[in-house]
Amino acid sequence: KVAPTEGAKPTESNASGFALAVKLALANAKAAKEAAGEAKDVAPSEEGGTPRGYRGSVITGAAVAAVEGYTKFRDMVNSAKFRNATRYLLCFNLIIMMLYFDQGSDSYKESLWAVELVLLFFFAIELVLRGIALHTWAEYLLNPLEIFDVAVVVLSIVGHASGAWPNLAMLRSFRLYFPRDKTGDKQRDTLGKVFVSIPTMMALFLFFAIVVGVFAVIGMQLFGGRYVDGTRLTFDTFPKAYLTMFTVATGEAWTDVLYNSMEVSWVAPLFFVAYYVFTVFIVLNLIIAVILENMELHDNEKKKRQRGEIMDRLKKRSVSRNWFVDTVEWVRAALKLVKKGKMPNAEAVRQLSPRLANNEARKQAVDRQREEAEPQGEQDAAGGKAMGKEDGNLAEARARAKAKAAVPSLELGGVEGADGKPSPAKFANARAIRRGSVLMQSAGQKKRTSAASAVEVEPIGEAAPRKDRRASFVAADFEVVHTDEEIYPEWISTRSLFMFDELSPFRFKVENMIATKVYRYVSYAMIILSVVAVVETAPIGWENKYEDAVRALNVLVFIFFLIDTVLRCIVQGFLFTPTPYIIDIWNFADFLVLFFDLMVLFPWNDWWLRAFHMCFAIRPIRIISRNSTMQSLLGALAATLPSVISVIVLGFVVFLSFALLAIRLFGGLFYRCNNPAVPDRLSCVGTFEGPTGIMMPMTWTRPESHFDHIGKALLSLFEVASLDKWVTIMDDAMAVTSRNEQPKEDNSWPAALFFMLFVVVGSFFIIRTIIGVFIDQFGYISGSKLLTERQKLWRDMLRLAANVKPIRLVTRPSSRLRGACHDLQENETFKKVIKATVVFNTIILAATHARQHEDWTLAQNLIDVACFLVYLFELVVKVLAAEPQSEWRKKKWNLYEALIVFGSLITLMPETDSARAQLGRPFRFGRVFRIISFFESQRILLNVMWISLPDLLSIVGLVTIWMFFYAGVGTQVFVDIKWGFALNRQRNFESFANSFILLFQVMTGEGWRDIMYDAQRDEPFCTKIADEIRDDCGYPMGATLFFVSFVVACAYIFTNLFVASILDNVTFGLLRETSIITPEHIVTFQKKWATLDPKAKGYIGLHRLPDLLMGIGEPLGNKNPSRAWMRPIYYESFTIHEPGKGLPFREVLETLLAVKLGPQALTIDVRIKREKELEQITDYGETVRAQAIVRGFMARVKVRRMREALGIKRSASGAVEEIQAGA
Repeated sequence: KVAPTEGAKPTESNASGFALAVKLALANAKAAKEAAGEAKDVAPSEEGGTPRGYRGSVITGAAVAAVEGYTKFRDMVNSAKFRNATRYLLCFNLIIMMLYFDQGSDSYKESLWAVELVLLFFFAIELVLRGIALHTWAEYLLNPLEIFDVAVVVLSIVGHASGAWPNLAMLRSFRLYFPRDKTGDKQRDTLGKVFVSIPTMMALFLFFAIVVGVFAVIGMQLFGGRYVDGTRLTFDTFPKAYLTMFTVATGEAWTDVLYNSMEVSWVAPLFFVAYYVFTVFIVLNLIIAVILENMELHDNEKKKRQRGEIMDRLKKRSVSRNWFVDTVEWVRAALKLVKKGKMPNAEAVRQLSPRLANNEARKQAVDRQREEAEPQGEQDAAGGKAMGKEDGNLAEARARAKAKAAVPSLELGGVEGADGKPSPAKFANARAIRRGSVLMQSAGQKKRTSAASAVEVEPIGEAAPRKDRRASFVAADFEVVHTDEEIYPEWISTRSLFMFDELSPFRFKVENMIATKVYRYVSYAMIILSVVAVVETAPIGWENKYEDAVRALNVLVFIFFLIDTVLRCIVQGFLFTPTPYIIDIWNFADFLVLFFDLMVLFPWNDWWLRAFHMCFAIRPIRIISRNSTMQSLLGALAATLPSVISVIVLGFVVFLSFALLAIRLFGGLFYRCNNPAVPDRLSCVGTFEGPTGIMMPMTWTRPESHFDHIGKALLSLFEVASLDKWVTIMDDAMAVTSRNEQPKEDNSWPAALFFMLFVVVGSFFIIRTIIGVFIDQFGYISGSKLLTERQKLWRDMLRLAANVKPIRLVTRPSSRLRGACHDLQENETFKKVIKATVVFNTIILAATHARQHEDWTLAQNLIDVACFLVYLFELVVKVLAAEPQSEWRKKKWNLYEALIVFGSLITLMPETDSARAQLGRPFRFGRVFRIISFFESQRILLNVMWISLPDLLSIVGLVTIWMFFYAGVGTQVFVDIKWGFALNRQRNFESFANSFILLFQVMTGEGWRDIMYDAQRDEPFCTKIADEIRDDCGYPMGATLFFVSFVVACAYIFTNLFVASILDNVTFGLLRETSIITPEHIVTFQKKWATLDPKAKGYIGLHRLPDLLMGIGEPLGNKNPSRAWMRPIYYESFTIHEPGKGLPFREVLETLLAVKLGPQALTIDVRIKREKELEQITDYGETVRAQAIVRGFMARVKVRRMREALGIKRSASGAVEEIQAGA
């Protein structure tokens, strides 16, 4: 029976009658099918006769057939095949549009025109079909993406058919990233989160546009109509003022605008600096902040990801494989199957190879354990329904723990003694548990952990009642499981180089030798010598006066690293061993460099020798193979590439769309005559007098950046996106007229809108999105993005605690003179005088200017002498006030101040521009940094930044190695290029040093496109000599690839590694005063410890612990501690107590940090181990407490007995009353 659809409403009046009838019938039929459970047939009504639907409408057989047909049609439109077909058409349309170029023949262009028109009609049909497939046209027309699609297709058909405007179908390429179906997975991937950020970014760009407009209006009032004639960027009208301020925001030629404005008004520096700082440093960088904010996970999501990530990393360690052995085994088994006439497949191959079968069994065991480790009581955040069983979870978890106890695993090492009871001596290893998580370790490290008890931890999920959302985690779920020992085939030998057995004494000696620091330092020294040889190697065909020395160095380097390779092969084996030398990626890189070292020693022709000289520029890669920090950074960088590449592909689509549009708008219109007085191409003949007064031939040419074909269009837009002289390209576009006519300034001013839009989308949005995604993914790879705020605080506090040491208690010396110095040093007025002196000295130094009067110079020198005397007096006071005096040398700021004072002796009353004045300048401006020592917050910030210094130095090393390689290649390839606009006597590739400095300029983005175009120089602007390696021509394609790849790698990736590393290593939330624990609290702990440990030995007695806790107060201590609060701290103090010494400084600080931050500050794996450790600590503490109680009781009994015995003895002598009184 067909029943009316409950709550149904008539559709919009603008819908077609057929669509209305079909959709009503579909709704009624669907309701009937759900009620009756039938699939196809519609039953007659109870009254008999024709079935009736919505509001008594008659549903005939034709209507039912129409419903079924419409359903099939809608399923077809919504199917994946239809969407894929649309994507293929979009890609085909892009390819057709990319084939267009301005110099093509008319017939060629007409053919492309016809194909594009056919594709446009296909797109129109697709839009109509998608509209019909929706329930209502209103649903279709209210979707902004659909409206954009319709507008693009309609405008493209009209414009393309009439020729009024170009085809805009390339804008539909964004459909490749916006599928019609919206699934939850889309929001989880990188691009989905980028697209989610678009509304916020649009609001941000609107705010940016308003700011530019406001400053443009202010600039019109200040500088309008007051510039010198001929100035390009002015404030004469609002459009010009807006374009000028937009250009300043890009950082291009903004100093020219500043200096032009300074000739008009003194307000110009304040105006432009404030605007530049606000827009460039704040507003535009908010784009990166928006990306990072939208990609940030909530704490609950982080905990979920932590669990999976930790388990995955632990399991990868247990299923380690030798890819070389596995590959050879697979090939061997496959060849056996082929010989038997069978097709190789995974199952058959595993049957023939015990190793592959064992690997598969290990993998399946790990997968089973991974599935069992999923929490069973976790609730679904969306529906609130339990995802698994709620009852018996803890029992099941403990049962799994017992079952896993029989599985062989690698244990961390417990805290039990030989008798199975807790032993304080073994807690030393267990304390490392809370100092690191597998989440913060690379998967290649060999540290493996295990726990073996069922521990119930806080649930991970959305907010809900705690008792209903308990999720049981089993510590055994995180242990490293080995189902079997790793199996190696018979052709794998444990004898390295088929000579040295694994127990060979010689092999052990070699292994110990190459692991020593001396050998490592010698290796680094040889690497430095090899780098020196590269630097001093002259280009091919150039004379080198150090050629003999360079060749000797190359021979020495080759011999050393040949011996090094042989020694490592003796230890590991070269190939057919369980851990062969050659399959490690860094060992392979070493071996490859060794091969190039050998090749360069032989005589080759010039072409081969140039190739080998280019290749041995990778010699510094040996530093990476010996530096684990650099290897980790490169590993993290490589792991971020998939996500970054997806955004780069999106950026390429954006660039491609704008490039195709630019070809249609500006193709063939950038040509001009070098004589600006000529009106068109026909008149551009003969000669004219050039700017220098020399007669020159007139030529009809185009600039290097143009849009005549897709390759040049993409390169030109990349130059615009890099913001290097992009205004020049925009000016060329704004001057275009008609084809074969001389350009005129501002003739096509709307072209500025095209370039401003591209700068906003292509540079501000795409480039910063790539940076934001890179920083975000780098954090996920390193593990820091998966840490909650409290976990980050715990990590950073541990790092700060590791650098904090006990300090001596400041005491007043007994000597009268030194005591007076101590009192003066501690006097607040004295400290203020020193601060004022430093500030005053800084102001005087800042007042120095060129061509200043001799009297002012003399006054500055006299003031400098006075300040020096104050600093010297302060230094003497501090030295004399120190007790003991050796304590003064332990403070780094004291040493820095002493260096500044004694270095300033060189600068006292120097002659102008003398060598003494130049040498003493660093010590003068070094005084400015003393201001940092006066402010506690600045010192804390400096210490926090110090944490990131090792990684930052490693990044500097990576960038230097990358630039070194490109400098070596550039020195060999671009050395003979004819000088031009950018390459000249100062900037060239004629030596390695010049190449390195030039590439550093390119890395900053300054003038790189001019250097690239000079390196692209080709005939007729140079002389190419056939079969000769040396001529003055460049390499058009090679130079483009060289410079674009260098700019992308250095300017957009390596330099942003600094930001990623700082964000990865530092939680700036700990600098907030509202944080749970701040560095000031650690300083308070350090000072209070000094009162209990005056000589800074690093230990205090256990009986001094209450004084410490009450002295430091909240949050690490408690001024009024209760027994319940003190008990766990005392118990843990028992385990960290060192007999004969006491409680160690660092361990006590870490214990208090752990107690205050609680278990929520630990990652899941560390928390489980911490819970196990606390159980054993509690057991041990209770044992010690019970022993103390028993021993106290026994001691009191013994004393009582002794007193009783003594009292009886003395009573016999008649002193009973005295004993009773004493008792």
